Amino acid sequence: MGEIITQMMEVFSKFGVNPSNLAISLVNFVLVLIILQKFAFGPLMEVLEERKKIIADSIKNAAEVETQLKNANEEKRRIIDVANKKAAEIVESAKSAASTVKDGIINEANSEAANIKSKANEASTQERNKMLKDAKAELANLVMGVTENVIGRTLTVDDQTRINEEASKELAA
Repeated sequence: MGEIITQMMEVFSKFGVNPSNLAISLVNFVLVLIILQKFAFGPLMEVLEERKKIIADSIKNAAEVETQLKNANEEKRRIIDVANKKAAEIVESAKSAASTVKDGIINEANSEAANIKSKANEASTQERNKMLKDAKAELANLVMGVTENVIGRTLTVDDQTRINEEASKELAA
């Protein structure tokens, strides 16, 4: 081993390296490395680990938020579908009610029209019967007046009744 040390000393001297300065530089380097490890690399690694944890939590939270958003969208679609179905039912119900009301109004109008027509027919029949009765009475009076003039005497009640009946039969035929 002594030989190795001598060979190293020769190499150091060829390159102009002082072994005591090298040892002091090595001690300084190790001290700086220990200080940096304790005060720089340690806290830096802690910050990096903390950031790594925050990033992992953020990714996890983002996935949860994405799942919640997907669920909220599905719920929204379901609520819209239910609302659309209810709206369609309401529209159908309104159409049905409108149709029922329309049919009721039409039936009522038809009934009212038939009632008015029936009353008009009845009034027309009554008016016609009254006109026929008045015409018969007038005709009977004319017939009696002409008969009295032709016969030259006043007719009795029996004669008037018999003539009225005969005239009525002829008019009815």
